[in-house]
Amino acid sequence: MLGFISQIADITGIASFVLSIVLLIRSESLRKSIIYQRIDYNKKRSNTRSKMMAFNEALSEDDSISFTQISEIRQELYQCLLSFQHIFSFKDRWTIRKIITLLNAPLTQSNRIKISKLLDYIIARFGKKEDS
Repeated sequence: MLGFISQIADITGIASFVLSIVLLIRSESLRKSIIYQRIDYNKKRSNTRSKMMAFNEALSEDDSISFTQISEIRQELYQCLLSFQHIFSFKDRWTIRKIITLLNAPLTQSNRIKISKLLDYIIARFGKKEDS
């Protein structure tokens, strides 16, 4: 019985060692990904911020916003979600997804107000520089 328990302990020790090595490799690749995303974010943030500000201004002026403008801002938001997934917080990702959901709905006055409020947060987020 004691030999069986020691065999289980040996197998568990070997498995935990292998798992530690795998997690070390994975965390290192994740760290590199975060570094590259921070550099990319710092390069693109001012351009993205100005696009968001222009769209927010068009929303507040009650202009008729074309489908092309909505499509472009939606593409920009999708690109942000995919490009910066490791450096954005849960709230950042949730806010972007909420804006996309509202852009997919009919553009009523109440939706414009909601989108504008959420865009204010995203504009402020893109005003923040990421530490490299």
